[in-house]
Amino acid sequence: MFQSSDPTTKGNKDMRVLDAIRAKLPEIEKLAPWQLRASVASDIGMVLSSLGEYDEALRLLNMALELNLKHRPESEETATSYNNIGLVYHKQKNFEKAIICFYKAQELALKLNAPASTLAIICNNLAMIYQELSNFQMAQDYYNMAQEYRQGSKGDKSSTFFCNLGAMYCQLGNYKKALEYFKKGLEISLKNHGELSPHTANIYSGLGELYFNRGDYDKALEYHKKTLEIRLKVLSENHSQTA
Repeated sequence: MFQSSDPTTKGNKDMRVLDAIRAKLPEIEKLAPWQLRASVASDIGMVLSSLGEYDEALRLLNMALELNLKHRPESEETATSYNNIGLVYHKQKNFEKAIICFYKAQELALKLNAPASTLAIICNNLAMIYQELSNFQMAQDYYNMAQEYRQGSKGDKSSTFFCNLGAMYCQLGNYKKALEYFKKGLEISLKNHGELSPHTANIYSGLGELYFNRGDYDKALEYHKKTLEIRLKVLSENHSQTA
């Protein structure tokens, strides 16, 4: 797919990566081994989701889910398929369908004794949905569950987890608690990703929102400027988050 737009491999230097992907999509369904077809459909579906091509992303992710349900219904791959589809529905603001998918992913992951890190991701996704629905009690419950799973795994706690908790407490007006979580998230993000990272930019943005809500406009401006500086360097001027 990507060679189609790579001039170093005799590709078309004027072709966008998205156009290269679209041109090759019909070939996915022709892949003979079902495992390969499911894997490629899943990977390209998530790429398309990140590019905002939600309808085509859902078509490919559902193709992967159907193959997994047919050949390995009780597997981590099937749980991942449900989770991935839920993520796309979340982006589309179709919260009801997103919740159903995340619950199916969680149910299957628990049944399979999946790694704690996998369960933490699913719980975190559910928490974000409930936070957007202003169901803060459910959001907090799932954030706490995610934290418990992360503490039980060998990996570091996610900076995104603390950023999400900070944003929730900011919505609730508990700025002291929000600041505590944002600082934890920032510490982890700087350690794991460095200053020039979308993760770090998101936390600076959250801190800017926090100080704005508290009426500390100098601090708010400081953190929003940091956010903009990073996004200009990492995401470019034409990205929606930069806007």
